[in-house]
Amino acid sequence: PGAPRSHALVWAALAITVWELFGAAAGGSYWLHYLTGLVPGLVLLVCLARPGRRTGLVLAAALAYVLASTGTIWAQHATAPVEVSTDAQVVAYLRDHAAPADGVVVAFGHPGIVADSGLASPYQYLWSLPVRVRDPRLADLQRVMSGPSAPAWVVVAGTRLGSWGLDDRSAQAYLEAHYTDQATYGDWHVWHRTGSPR
Repeated sequence: PGAPRSHALVWAALAITVWELFGAAAGGSYWLHYLTGLVPGLVLLVCLARPGRRTGLVLAAALAYVLASTGTIWAQHATAPVEVSTDAQVVAYLRDHAAPADGVVVAFGHPGIVADSGLASPYQYLWSLPVRVRDPRLADLQRVMSGPSAPAWVVVAGTRLGSWGLDDRSAQAYLEAHYTDQATYGDWHVWHRTGSPR
């Protein structure tokens, strides 16, 4: 406890934490688990904190907060009615209506829908970041939808394929011309290829 702290180490820990915060905030998309990226910087900062008279009080308050919030969350989940997620509703719809050989594309993200439906995806970019980097004009998606391995099903978050960083004009026009919006669960719209057997 009495050992001197290096100012360079403190600044490095602060720099790491600021960089981690910047990465979480500027990523353009947000998922709760992205906050795990803050752990290394915060651990370094905690390790570098100087113990003092109030350290025990601060630790006790932090522990009380963790216990209270965990208890509150547990109580809410224990008493709340079980709700079926919209992802699970989409999966159930696909299982009920799709043929085993049908393909499905989920635009963009939630590859669990593809996996849980038991169907395969002919489109290789199942996460939003690869789509934005490798197929921002959705030209590959349109080629897949118009090709010999066209998916019978396209699941879209919202009413359009596009979002920030994506130009969906051509792919959206193709989707609307060759697919029919069949079902909606929350924000998910399930499209079926016109003329495909059901």
